[in-house]
Formats: sequence, C-alpha cells, structure tokens
Amino acid sequence: MTNITLDGLPAKTGTISDAGIIHFREAGVDKKMTVADFLIRISEEYSTDINTFLGAADKAAGRAALGIARRTAVSNANYTILVTDKVVAQTGTMSSARTFTLPAASAFPAGEELIVIDESGTVTSANKISVSRAGSDTIDGATYVDITSGYGFLRLISDGTSKWKVANAFQATESLMGIAEIATQAETNAGTDDSRMVTPLKLKTNIDSRFANSKVQNGYTYLPNGLILQWGYKAASGVTMTVNLPIAFPTAGLNVSGCLTGATQNYQSLVVNNLTTTQFTVYWDNAASGLYWQAIGY
Repeated sequence: MTNITLDGLPAKTGTISDAGIIHFREAGVDKKMTVADFLIRISEEYSTDINTFLGAADKAAGRAALGIARRTAVSNANYTILVTDKVVAQTGTMSSARTFTLPAASAFPAGEELIVIDESGTVTSANKISVSRAGSDTIDGATYVDITSGYGFLRLISDGTSKWKVANAFQATESLMGIAEIATQAETNAGTDDSRMVTPLKLKTNIDSRFANSKVQNGYTYLPNGLILQWGYKAASGVTMTVNLPIAFPTAGLNVSGCLTGATQNYQSLVVNNLTTTQFTVYWDNAASGLYWQAIGY
C-alpha cells in the first residue's frame, strides 16, 4: 500500500492497510481509529454530501477515475459500454434498432450491477436495443438480450470472468419471475396473448361482456362454455304462435322446451317447430293463456 498524509490531521506515514491506524484530534482530544473504521464513518455521516459532490457535472473526470461514473446518456445510437459506466440511458427518439455492446465480463467488477434503460419510452419491437456480449462472453447463456418495449430495462451483473446475469427477468415467463406489460382491453378480450398480464378490472370487463345477461322475463345469459340460455313468456294468440328470441344465437339454436299456462283440465299437446337462430314456432290443440319457454344455443 502507499503512504498517505491527510491535510488538517497530524501526518501519518507508513504502510497503510485496512487495520492501519489513523491518529487525529477531535474537539481537542487525541483519537485514533483504523483506516476501515475511518472510511466507514465518512461513508455513513457524509454519504449525501459525497453523492452530491460526485454527481456534479464538473466531477465527471473524477467519477471515471474512481470507477463510479453514474449515468451515460446515449441518444438513438449504437454504443460500446465502458467499464466505468453504471447506468446507460437511451434518451433520444429511436429511429431504428440499436446495439449496446457490453465490456468484457472479466474487466467489470464481479458482483456489481450495470443498468441499461430506455428513458425515452420510444423503444419498440422493431426499434429495439440489443445488449450484446463482448468476445465469447454469455448473457444468461445467450449472446445478446433485447429490450423491446418503451421504458424497458436490463439489470446486469458480471461474474468477473466470462458471464453476465440478467438480475431482473425483463420478460416474465411461466418458469422465470420478472416484469410483464399490462394487456389492453382488446388483448384481454381476444384471449390470444400469452406474455402480458391482465388486471382485475380488465378481467371483470371481459367477463361482463362475454357473459352478459338480461335478468328480465324475456331474457338470456351467456354461459362460460360458449352456450347461450334464453327464456321468456308469450301470451296466447291462437293455436299457432311464432316466438321471437330476446337475442339471436350467433351460430345455431339447439333446443327449446315450453310449458302452457291457463289450460283447461283437458290434456293438451305442445309442438315446437322451426327453431332458428332468432325464433321458433309452437302449436297446441286448444288455446291456452300463454307459454313459458326456454331455449339453448350458441
């Protein structure tokens, strides 16, 4: 290690290690502590001031020298990420796909994180950011990982040798936790997308629209299996009646049944005929007061 002299403190020379002792005066009292304790104390008591100091625009060279450059802005361009970069932010409007090339994993401090993020919100599946390896390194076993949605990001950690680990699963899967885009109402209703998340409100809206119902005397309900059940009452108007369904079956009517009301004690036969997607016809021997009926279709 190197010899040091701290301005404003009694000079201490010699070989410094983590267990080395620094002597200084505080409030007129001679004190001493190890180098490690001294640095921890500075970090704990002055962390806000240090962050403010190092974050200043005119301290860029100092940040680079210390290996703590905090954020590099890249505007709609390819970029080779430096070992000193900590956050690489895409800021300009994306006009085409871009490649951000990682530094060698062996050159990046093991265990430290590197964040690549789209701050512009203009990244798409076509105008994407491909975060690519250097040399023969791997990124979760692959040669590159894409950011394909606005405000997407990757949090990468190097093993210090040859591998990068995606510490956030950019896209959640059935076997990997991560983040996922929220589905639109149209995507929820279509039911074909398997990569986006559905919110409770959109799910309820989808169910309400798919399983709509009308709870009135002449009503209907949509069933989860795709069938539609309809029901109603029709006042008698002779021995032959046409009954119009409350709604049309989209494909076909399957079955209909009914019960006469107000009939005499004489047995009467009920005949249902000509069931279509919109109506059916009933016949009976003697006029009755009316007909309660149910129909099912899809």
